[in-house]
Amino acid sequence: MEVMTEGSRIRGGPFEVLLPKGSLPAKAGAGEVDSVILADALRQLDYRERSMAVVANCPREILDEVTVRALALIDPEAEF
Repeated sequence: MEVMTEGSRIRGGPFEVLLPKGSLPAKAGAGEVDSVILADALRQLDYRERSMAVVANCPREILDEVTVRALALIDPEAEF
């Protein structure tokens, strides 16, 4: 399972992929907020070992954009 780091502090960095408002559950006291996936902060975890649960599913077009940006870190010279 891949875990994508999400944040609500949008800085406009090259590895941020904007999530549409409402993609994630509302935050306590803040409601729905704009968020980004940080494509340079992906993690691989054993979700069963850590007793994790799925919070939201990522739309395919967002996942594709995260993949392209993450692969650019691995091989900056490749064309994706």
